[in-house]
Amino acid sequence: METTGEDLKHKNKQIAELISDLANISMSDDKKMEVREKIQTHLRRVEEETKRLMPEITEELEGLAVPMSQEVAFVCKRIDCVNSVLRSLATSCFNTGKKHKEALDALEAFLELNEAFYEINKEKAELEIKLLEMVSGSVVMDDQSEKKYEAEEERNEMNSISSNNEVENEKVIEAARLKDGLRRSKRFVKEPVSTEEHVKDTKAKGKVKGKKRA
Repeated sequence: METTGEDLKHKNKQIAELISDLANISMSDDKKMEVREKIQTHLRRVEEETKRLMPEITEELEGLAVPMSQEVAFVCKRIDCVNSVLRSLATSCFNTGKKHKEALDALEAFLELNEAFYEINKEKAELEIKLLEMVSGSVVMDDQSEKKYEAEEERNEMNSISSNNEVENEKVIEAARLKDGLRRSKRFVKEPVSTEEHVKDTKAKGKVKGKKRA
């Protein structure tokens, strides 16, 4: 009957139990010697059985070593593939992170430039508004100045016309005075009128004045 590993384990367990019982049981020296011899005999058998089984165990282990080594090689190959994929993913992640960082930096720079451009446009708009206000004020002032100038010109023209009219009136009055003076001078130069004629003339003038008043 072939002895297996399980049988060896069972025998070793029995030996351990015997040794334990031997330590606990109180017996004579002869009995102890007998038990010791049995144990030694059993141990020799176990040793012989172990020596006999060692080649078989070694052969079985060697037989298992080939598929196990193949399995280990396959697992190692899979591990290498996984490590290669992981390294590729790590490189891709690093490059992607670098690109994202560059994109974020570019976006931040663009936002800063956009903000600066907005501030510049804001200042430009404020300056344009001020310029429009100044131009509008200047136009209003020019309109007011022009209206004032036109009013002044019109007033000067009216004054000039009034002055000319006054001069003309004065000339007319002066001419009338001169004419009246000449007429009076001519009247005084005429021959002397008699008192009777003078009275008639005065009455005639009085009648004419009365008709005019009526």
